[in-house]
Amino acid sequence: MTPSVSLDTGVDLGAVLAGFATVPHRTVRDLTLDSRNVRRGDAFVAISGNTTHGITHVADALSRGAVAVLWDPTDGVRLGDLPTGVESIPLVGLRAGLGEFADRFYGEPSTALTIAGITGTNGKTTCAWLYSLCHGDAGGYMGTLGLGRTSALAPTTHTTLDVISIHRALRDLVRGGVRHVGMEISSHALHQDRVSGVRLPLTAFTNLTRDHLDYHGSMDAYRDAKGRLFSARGVEHAVINVDDSAGRALAGQLPPGVALTRVALSAAAQHDAGRFVAAGDLRCTAAGIEIDGSSHAGAFRLRSSLIGA
Repeated sequence: MTPSVSLDTGVDLGAVLAGFATVPHRTVRDLTLDSRNVRRGDAFVAISGNTTHGITHVADALSRGAVAVLWDPTDGVRLGDLPTGVESIPLVGLRAGLGEFADRFYGEPSTALTIAGITGTNGKTTCAWLYSLCHGDAGGYMGTLGLGRTSALAPTTHTTLDVISIHRALRDLVRGGVRHVGMEISSHALHQDRVSGVRLPLTAFTNLTRDHLDYHGSMDAYRDAKGRLFSARGVEHAVINVDDSAGRALAGQLPPGVALTRVALSAAAQHDAGRFVAAGDLRCTAAGIEIDGSSHAGAFRLRSSLIGA
């Protein structure tokens, strides 16, 4: 059985890291990347960032009660002697393995969930929110609006949290009875592996418009970052807007075994065999949206109180 965190007894880091490194048995209460969030009994995780290494915050973590420090011994980075009773655990490639470690630590929470991971410049929030609402009391949401059940969201600081916080949040959602999660996933998060280790059976791409070029450098790099969603762990199905040129490119590059549903406002979605949804006749009124469309399963009529195209 994969270890899961208990606020009473904690988790054995030796069991969590088995197969990656041989480390002493050390029970810790929780994991955190931010020294400011360390509580007594936690393990502080120090990895290299864009400008600094987390190891520069070890003293702060220790002052707050950290009992172990997991750190990435990159070039030029060394951890000095720690106080008696505090474990130093150097792990080469810690950043790359962090999603797997967090998944183990929190009891593999995404195995108990059906998560729809949604990316794109515009529309992520709406799509993730609607997916969550579709599942009633069993639906949860993670994204710009907050985190939790749709009826009781807690605020968040980022569209997509850091990788440890994501696995912890998924653990909490499972404990709260959630079984389906709509998750917004930004290009930054994909590029930085913040959803590493999360099982994402359902994925979706909305569109790509000019944004975040200060980070990605070019539209091609921006698109490629979005495309990493479809090679995430456990992807089974991709829903892609093929009215968008980037979407058409991504639809043609899916990994083997990933099922595709093409979505479009026009009949463009029907041009290839397979699953599709084409909106066809779209009418926007003061009362909402009306759509007469077609799909691989037949024609449909949809009425929605959502406003705007």
